[in-house]
Amino acid sequence: GTARARAGRRSLKVYRLTADGGSVLTAHTRADATTGKWTLHRAFTGTGRFDVVVRTGQDLLNAPGRSNVRSLIVY
Repeated sequence: GTARARAGRRSLKVYRLTADGGSVLTAHTRADATTGKWTLHRAFTGTGRFDVVVRTGQDLLNAPGRSNVRSLIVY
């Protein structure tokens, strides 16, 4: 997806949520240092519904964060 993070090359990690309430790291990227924009291209090998969240790391200027749950349906 494409979204905006705060500028400064913030680290973003995408986690897939599991049925038992856990999460599995599925991808990692960094935001553009100037614009805060980030993109991620991910190939799925299975089909179904996947609930994901994006988490940002803490740095000197920003507290860690977490997105709302987003659902993807892959056919």
